[in-house]
Amino acid sequence: MEIFAASYMLPINGSPVAGGAIAVADGKIAAVGKLADLRRMYPAGVREFPGCVLMPGLVNAHSHLELTHFPAWLHKSGLGYAPRSYVDWIVQVIKVKRGISFEDLCRSLHEGCKISLQSGTTMVGDILSDRRLLPVYADCGLSGRVYLEFIGHDPERFQPLLASLEADISKLPAGLLPGLSPHAPFTVSQQLLAEVVAAAERRALPIVTHLAESGEEVRFLAGTPGKISEILYPFVGWEQ
Repeated sequence: MEIFAASYMLPINGSPVAGGAIAVADGKIAAVGKLADLRRMYPAGVREFPGCVLMPGLVNAHSHLELTHFPAWLHKSGLGYAPRSYVDWIVQVIKVKRGISFEDLCRSLHEGCKISLQSGTTMVGDILSDRRLLPVYADCGLSGRVYLEFIGHDPERFQPLLASLEADISKLPAGLLPGLSPHAPFTVSQQLLAEVVAAAERRALPIVTHLAESGEEVRFLAGTPGKISEILYPFVGWEQ
């Protein structure tokens, strides 16, 4: 057992405790209270952090950690223009990612995990587009959930991803739970959305998707032509 103490301890269900501490045994919290009380209760070593707050880790419920290095990739690509609209930004992201190697993605995901922990974030809801990165989470130090992303209109491309779900989910390390993420209503076909929902229901998995991120998306879903149909769809070959 070991006792961790700080100037203040912030529990979830109460007010801050001055001179608070937690006793940890076998990786689990065994007791919470004032340091003086825990010292009397347990003959354990104490690690003190004066001037600090001892608190639960922060939660980032929507992250894309594989894109942590995107600013550097953007600079290197020479496409460092300022997008004027949501669709312009999406097109820029696609162009940049097309020039990124798998090794670059691995380093980016590692850095995202490192920055998260350094900032006090210990749990994430991370949306993953490249499933080759699943083994990278093994030593990331985070807990939470990894949402496997689906995007596209071509069954020949998304059916293999659906077929490999069980194998891909099995690659997640302990501490990380699976989820599914159909990217957005305008980037997945009706067939793909229905099949992802069905797959999630069969496995009792949660779903996360992007909704109403911009005026362009809202107008498109309301039936108004715009940059999504006029620029994005032709750019990725989704004219039909």
